[in-house]
Parts: sequence; C-alpha cells; structure tokens
Amino acid sequence: MPHSVTLVGMAESPNLALCRQPSANGGEVATECILTGYVESAMSSATFDKLDDGTFAGRIPPCQGVAAFGTTLLECQRPLQSTLEDWLLLGLRMGHAMPVLGGLSLNGE
Repeated sequence: MPHSVTLVGMAESPNLALCRQPSANGGEVATECILTGYVESAMSSATFDKLDDGTFAGRIPPCQGVAAFGTTLLECQRPLQSTLEDWLLLGLRMGHAMPVLGGLSLNGE
C-alpha cells in the first residue's frame, strides 16, 4: 500500500512541491522527500544493455518511454535520470497518472 503524504504547493503545480513535517517548535518544516525518493526508486529499477557498437542503452520499465543512451554506463545513467525528471515534471503538470514506485504515489490519492 502506498504511503500517503500531504503535498503543499507551488502556485502553478501543487504536485511538484515538497512535503511538510511538524517541527519541534510547533510549526512546519519543508523537507525534500517525495520526489527524491521517487526518483531514487525509479533509478533503482533501471535496466541497461550493452549494444553491439559498445554503447549503452538504459530504460526505466515502469516509466513508459523513459530511455537514454551513452558511450559508457555512467554516460547513460546521467541522461537517463535527467530524462526521468523531465518525464516526471511534464507528467505531473499534465495530470497524468504516475506509476507507484517504492511505495510512493504522486497521484494525489
């Protein structure tokens, strides 16, 4: 079952905000938790293939269409994460249902 988190918002896109936790003095403190955990979980499910020409292809199966290529594994991982972040931001802005990853749901359910 996905963890439920209250998101607080940036005016143009509330789903892109940070979550809030109570602080010791009774207020709230914004902490970077949802998107970082989501990206880390997605990247841990990434698969990489060495192609015939010696380059690498990477993809994240739960995130349809997220793929990248590079001449080394590291040069494939970095653009894969960047592509994932762009895919995520665009999908949230457009209101697309996002896959639940690592028990984290960004769907506002």
